[in-house]
Amino acid sequence: MPVNCLPARRPVISSSRLWAQANGNKSQQVSATGFSITVANNVSYLILDSAGTLATGTVTTPAAPVDGQKLYVASSQIVTALTVSANTGQSIKNTPTTIAAGGAFGYMYNLANTTWYRIQ
Repeated sequence: MPVNCLPARRPVISSSRLWAQANGNKSQQVSATGFSITVANNVSYLILDSAGTLATGTVTTPAAPVDGQKLYVASSQIVTALTVSANTGQSIKNTPTTIAAGGAFGYMYNLANTTWYRIQ
């Protein structure tokens, strides 16, 4: 190797930060009636895949999210009365009260004030 050629440096990325932004774990939930789902800590995508319209449903955020974690929820069918709740010790802003067939929404978690902010 020539004297003035240095190997390329790779950026250092914190594993927790990488997990928060790049984790593609998904959870697909199939329900024939109303549902109540608490999203697991390592899930970024929640897919609600029912056969028809659901009258009610509740989605609760992960119990131990990391700073910058994103959570997206998509539904194949209408959920007429949807409740999106923050887990214990957290808060959530601008929650939807229904979701259309093919609809989706997303949040990002801010650890500094333990709040989920709507981003989609």
